[in-house]
Amino acid sequence: MSSTRRDPLIGDLVDGRYEVLDRVARGGMSTVYRALDHRLDREVALKVMHPHLAEDPALVGRFEREAKTAARISHPHVVAVLDQGHTADEAGDVLAYLVMEHVPGRTLRAVIREEAPVAPRRAVALLEPVVEGLAAAHRAGLVHRDVKPENVLVRTDGRITVADFGLSRAATGHTSAGQTVFGTPAYLAPELISGTGGDARADVYGVGIMLFELLTGTQPFTAATPLQVAYRHVHERVPVPSSVRPGLPEALDDIVLWCTEPRPADRPDDAAALLPELRRVAALLPETAPADEAPAADAAPTVALAVSPTVPTVPVPDAADATARLEQRRPEPRRAEPVPTPATAASPSSGLSSAVPEAPRPAPAAPRPASARQRRRAARTPEVVLGAGMGRTVAVGAAVTLLLAGMALLLGWILGSGGISGPAGVVVPPLRGLEQQEATARLAEAGLTSAVVSRHDERFSDGVVLDVSPAAGSTVDAGGPVRLTVSDGPAPVPAPDLAGLTVTDAHAVAEDGRVGVVVADRVADRAVPAGVVVSQSPEAGAEMTPGDEVAVVLSTGPATHPLPDLGGLTVGEARTRLADLGFVPDVRTLPLPGPSGDAARVLRQGTPAGTVLPEGASVQLWTL
Repeated sequence: MSSTRRDPLIGDLVDGRYEVLDRVARGGMSTVYRALDHRLDREVALKVMHPHLAEDPALVGRFEREAKTAARISHPHVVAVLDQGHTADEAGDVLAYLVMEHVPGRTLRAVIREEAPVAPRRAVALLEPVVEGLAAAHRAGLVHRDVKPENVLVRTDGRITVADFGLSRAATGHTSAGQTVFGTPAYLAPELISGTGGDARADVYGVGIMLFELLTGTQPFTAATPLQVAYRHVHERVPVPSSVRPGLPEALDDIVLWCTEPRPADRPDDAAALLPELRRVAALLPETAPADEAPAADAAPTVALAVSPTVPTVPVPDAADATARLEQRRPEPRRAEPVPTPATAASPSSGLSSAVPEAPRPAPAAPRPASARQRRRAARTPEVVLGAGMGRTVAVGAAVTLLLAGMALLLGWILGSGGISGPAGVVVPPLRGLEQQEATARLAEAGLTSAVVSRHDERFSDGVVLDVSPAAGSTVDAGGPVRLTVSDGPAPVPAPDLAGLTVTDAHAVAEDGRVGVVVADRVADRAVPAGVVVSQSPEAGAEMTPGDEVAVVLSTGPATHPLPDLGGLTVGEARTRLADLGFVPDVRTLPLPGPSGDAARVLRQGTPAGTVLPEGASVQLWTL
């Protein structure tokens, strides 16, 4: 949205090329404008560093270096960097600028403002392209360092791109202690705030905060000032989304907690490490999540008793006091405290603090440290504190729970001993979203065999289980086969023919072919104009995986050389010298007596010695 205030830069022509049309946004380091590139006749986004920052040569140098680094990223979910430079305005102030592709649409902030809280499947669908784009940046050795909804653009065609790598930094250049930290406190990782250093895992932290906000419609930490928000990120643990919006899938709680671990070592190593887990969770989410349905107004509160990890929770009627206390203590899950056991729980008469650890679930595909899993499980399990007056209610609930547990054990013994003839067979476990190796191992543990078929799928990488037949929960004969449909990854696409295209056109053609472009080298070529593709790898027509990159070599135009002094040489010697440099001799003979042909001497040259000329240039030689 354009600003209504008059900006002195609007209407100016920056660097003789970019006409500033209107202002789009203003941040802590720079202002972004919509501009018209007069050379290529297209709209672009022009990002100009604030003048007071541009007075620092070190900051300008860093701004330009990081722009060049960001330009190496070529990915459908990353806004392309097209140009960068610095010039001076009419007042003499330095203008350091960055030119990016113009993306029509809205920001993820607008989506959150208009739609949040969103359904779990939509939240993951919105974030997956963001993580893909960040993974491409991390592979290129670049860290964004300001991941937030304002820097995620949702195009009018629905495609999502990550923008604004203006705060980016090479992955090897961590933030050092004492350095000024730029960014938005609500999404900054603790290590960036404290100045102890930040790498790709800081970007993952921002992704976790955005997922929390999409699911709940609120940020995890709010305060009167940005400084107080930053303090909470350093000293408190991010709560689980279900503490704000009960009923959300536990797998999404796990994702948020994993991404926002206080210690960077406990988070995914980078966006590429997070992506498989995010896709696995997406495959397990139902089409309509229970969290999207409003709970019944008269639903009885549920109190979790520390009896056995496998015993279900028991509703306790008329527990309004317990409900009030539970609501007061909801933020407690952000502290990674041990889960109380029956041996350490207080008696009902003095107040009971107990919780039931949830039944063990399949480990996620991406590796996580065991200690981190324990902390996440503890953080996810809310404490329930009951008043002294509820001792009798708790005792009744515990008795009912134990009775149910005993009945379950008795029924299991009867069925296991053959006392009652039930349906023979084995229940198919849930396998969708798992890696093929893990799925076949679980079938083997259940006494079943597996038959694997594969198909291409645009959403999932090789080896992920897409479908199971018979479906999970079905009963099949012991030893019977279960068919697993496993992803073969996206169907291959042919490499586009990029030779002879400008780098901008090459990006557009490659994007249509669902691949990216990376500039591998630049070479001088007399026959190919500067900025045009000379060659590519793989060759046009070769099979590629969607999302892979075509490496191109761009022409820098003809090579240039200084013209030597040819005076006094014979024409033959001058021809040889010029041919070695790629110049074309144009011999002119004066109408005077003397030697002719190659034996003639060069009296003078049409272009002075020392002039830099491109290869292929014509040089006049005057002889007798």
